Amino acid sequence: MAWSFRKSKSFGPFRFTFSNRGLSMSAGVKGARIRFNGRGTYVTLGAGGIYYQQKVGGRARAQTQATAANTWSLKQAEFEANMRDLEDDIAMNRLTDSSSQAFVEELESKAHTVAFFKPVLIASLIAMVCYLGYASERFVVSEEYKTIFLVEKRRVHIREHPDKHSRSLNMTYQGIRLAVTDTSFQDWVKVVHRHGADSTGFIHASMGSLDRELVNRRYESRADKMPVLYLLGGLLAILFVALLVWMRRLDNRRKTMFVNYTMDDGLRELYDEFIKCFQEFASTARVWHTESAVIHRTPIREISAHRLPSPHLVINVSVPYIRLPDKELYFFPERIIFRRGRQLGAVFYKNIQITRGEVQFQESGIVPSDATVVTQRWEYLNKNGEPDRRFRDNRLLSICDYTRYTFTSGQGWNDTIMTSRTGAMDRFAEFIKLIGEYQQKIK
Repeated sequence: MAWSFRKSKSFGPFRFTFSNRGLSMSAGVKGARIRFNGRGTYVTLGAGGIYYQQKVGGRARAQTQATAANTWSLKQAEFEANMRDLEDDIAMNRLTDSSSQAFVEELESKAHTVAFFKPVLIASLIAMVCYLGYASERFVVSEEYKTIFLVEKRRVHIREHPDKHSRSLNMTYQGIRLAVTDTSFQDWVKVVHRHGADSTGFIHASMGSLDRELVNRRYESRADKMPVLYLLGGLLAILFVALLVWMRRLDNRRKTMFVNYTMDDGLRELYDEFIKCFQEFASTARVWHTESAVIHRTPIREISAHRLPSPHLVINVSVPYIRLPDKELYFFPERIIFRRGRQLGAVFYKNIQITRGEVQFQESGIVPSDATVVTQRWEYLNKNGEPDRRFRDNRLLSICDYTRYTFTSGQGWNDTIMTSRTGAMDRFAEFIKLIGEYQQKIK
């Protein structure tokens, strides 16, 4: 069972804390404190539920990573009161925010960090192949030969006895190789000419020549001669596996950017409501990306309650996602991240303007299930407003009420999203505006 203890003692603006993690000291006032402990020196600034924490000291790279991981949170119960008091709050006047450019550069630097795992994996495989080739190299230990008689004449008789006048048992021909069983007879060789009983006979030595034929050759590997190579190979395999596991974890630490958003229960409920509003928008039957004139529209088919712009990013909250024809949008708690190919961009909600408008659109295809149909008209009309009977395929078209949301920013962002359900994105857009107004107050 895990155990812990914590004891704090204050002396004026100083506070000493004793815990199972060690001794730490902090100094300051409510809204602005500096803390010293074994993991470093941290500065915490904030008030009314909004907190930024940054590690100070150490290398410049560590400072950049800590700045990019600054946390932002929002408390719903005190929201309106804090907005009135923030301008007069000294701690809020000192509050600073990491720029979106620094956030994007940090994320891109993580993505471009060279991974060591693949080169080490290839080198390990090459080393193991070389070692296996060395250990498994085979050497000839012994060879077994048999004596044969190679027939060199066109037709040769095989006799029953070593006498040219004895009965002929069989005929053999040039190029035939016969197994030899006995060579002790003068000018005659005893050979095997067939299988089974009475398989041997005699052939005159002048009909061919004796030769040797390899019957069996036994090999032995270097590892068989040196059994220690088996043990060494096992140790090398374990070493390479451990090295690869360690290298994978090292790459994950080097290439991963951790962003942690600190939220208490009230803030967590507020952010959950933010996600619910996005899901409410995502549940509309049809969503389009349109040009300003609403003449050309492109269906938006990828909308998700959570997706990250990079596999190298680890975050503790859900990030809503919309894929537009030319870019991807990721709605973080305090900013929107844009992705176009491998390029990333970002803008805070305070720099975003959202314009809402109603638009009547003539549907020539299937009417979305949640659309509001205002009226209907024939595709081809006469001057008197009656349907033109000359066209056999004259269809009855629906005029639908849709809602259009135009997103703009001072950095040049301009995109319009149209929903088939009237007001489908109202609550989500209001949340973005609310966060933007709050960010304007704390800048």
